[in-house]
Amino acid sequence: SGSAAAVAAGHVPLAVGTQTGGSVIRPAAFCGVYGLKPSVGSISREGVLQTSQTLDHVGVFAGTLGDLGLISEVLMAEAGQGLAQAAVRPPERPPRLLH
Repeated sequence: SGSAAAVAAGHVPLAVGTQTGGSVIRPAAFCGVYGLKPSVGSISREGVLQTSQTLDHVGVFAGTLGDLGLISEVLMAEAGQGLAQAAVRPPERPPRLLH
């Protein structure tokens, strides 16, 4: 992940990334930085290109645990009841199949 590499190289102290199948936790480990993939909906996915409605997460990277806690706390506080919460609800009616 470019975000984890940027933190590891010292270009930025904090970064945001997305994970559908390991794109936060693995790069963090490989680059030697701290990474957090919180529970679904903890950080809003508003504005993120959707790959999987149930697997997509927004995660964070930082060089220190203190910085990781700071960015996580801010982004989680901002999430509230945004689109991330709405995205995990089933549709009100089933989709129609066209033939």
